[in-house]
This record gives sequence, C-alpha cells and structure tokens, in this order.
Amino acid sequence: MTNTICTVYHVLRGAIDCARESESWTQRTTGASRPLVVFVKSQMSSEMKGVTFKSAEEELRELLADYPLWVERILWKNPSPINLRPYPGLVEKYESILPRIPKKWREYRRAKRLYAQRVLGPPRATAGRPRKDALAEEAQQLKSGGKSYAQVASTLNRKHGEGCTTAEAIRKLLASRKKEQSTTPDKTS
Repeated sequence: MTNTICTVYHVLRGAIDCARESESWTQRTTGASRPLVVFVKSQMSSEMKGVTFKSAEEELRELLADYPLWVERILWKNPSPINLRPYPGLVEKYESILPRIPKKWREYRRAKRLYAQRVLGPPRATAGRPRKDALAEEAQQLKSGGKSYAQVASTLNRKHGEGCTTAEAIRKLLASRKKEQSTTPDKTS
C-alpha cells in the first residue's frame, strides 16, 4: 500500500511539473493555456495502469473483515484499550480511515465521548471564585462588636494586607450571609 501511495505521489508530481512546463511553453508560443487537469489525467492514465483506488468504506470493510464481528461493536460501545488488547494497532488503523467518512466519524466521536462520560463521569465544572467564609466570619465578629463597616474593612485590611476589602464589600458580604442563613432551614428541631 505504501509503495502504491509513493508511486501515485511521484506520478502526480511529475505530471504536474510536466504540465506546468508545457503550459508555460504553450502560453509563450501561442498565448493559449492548456488545461492542467486534462494533462494530469492523461499522464496518470498512461503511467498508472493497474493501480486501483478504494473508497474509505471499502477500506473499512477490508480492515474489519480480518477481525471477529464483535470487534466493531466494541470499537463503538466500549473502546477500552483493555478490551482491544488482543488486537494491537486496530484502533489507530480504524481511526485513520474513519475521518474520511464524515457521518460515521461524527457518530464515532460522539460514542467515544459518551463512553468517556460513562466511565469517568461528567466533565468537571470549572471552579469559580473561592468563597470568603473565613473573612465573613471575622467581619461578622467585628461588626457584632459594634464597629462600622469602614472600621471593619480597615481592621481586616491591616490584618490580611492592604486592598483585601472595602467597606462596601463587607456590607454586601454580610448581607449575602444573612440571606443564606434565613433561607437555610434549621435542622435542630
């Protein structure tokens, strides 16, 4: 197969180079251009007798014909490397042919994604901003001690570093904590 591909490449490369030379010579002498595709096609047909091209579906059928019937089902439903250990290189060959069949490739990628979700679980959610529970607790203690929001903010800034918080941020933080506490049912009764 590799020799065939190399032969096809070299024949096409030679035909294109030859066509370019012929085309530029034709344009210089007559002012007309000879179609490149026709020239390449005629060169290919004369130099590549006996070379056949297979469709991707045919290649896939030939690949799977060498394996038991259940192997394709495993490739689609449970593409675990453990299940396909007796057949080294099969997945790579299969995945090199499949992208040339767009509908099957989309279905295969979807099946692999669903399998991964079944095995590994759903994808993890992206982490958000960390909660400021410790800061809110300190702010609540200072506020209940009789300090204003500005005094609480300046105390926390001195303790945790300048720019840590503002009076308005403390007010909103404590207000959101009050809402959370009022909506959370009491489990002690």
